[in-house]
Amino acid sequence: MRSVDVSWLSPRFSRGVIAVHRRPWGSMADSKSRLHQLALRIEREQIRVQYPDIPAWAWRVARSASRYAACAEMMLDLVGSDPNATPRKASALERAAEMQLKKLQRLIDDAKGYRRQGAVSLAEIRQRYANGHSADELIVTVKGQRAESR
Repeated sequence: MRSVDVSWLSPRFSRGVIAVHRRPWGSMADSKSRLHQLALRIEREQIRVQYPDIPAWAWRVARSASRYAACAEMMLDLVGSDPNATPRKASALERAAEMQLKKLQRLIDDAKGYRRQGAVSLAEIRQRYANGHSADELIVTVKGQRAESR
């Protein structure tokens, strides 16, 4: 029986070329990079566990939170070896991830129908408008401030 040479099917890297996914962190666009894999792991092991009932339309916020968290981990790992990596940038990325998680929590609460403190429903606004309140009072009430007579 004759053997067939299939060595051309696997990618070969010449001696001087480094594959993008083999670099220390890679980019978020490369699905094999360490950074992308860390973002997927954070999303899978932390965000989906902490927020199991995320609506389908809110997954974009969850993904951005996991990406910010992965970038913060990368930044902390590169502090000292990369002059552009600083603890201040890492903490800014962590704050951005936390802000995305707070936004995600608000989206989940809104999807479940929970009321935030100070929120006015559309039915209450219609009822106040029907009772003769002026539009200025309604706008001030919706913004959460006390309506004053003018």
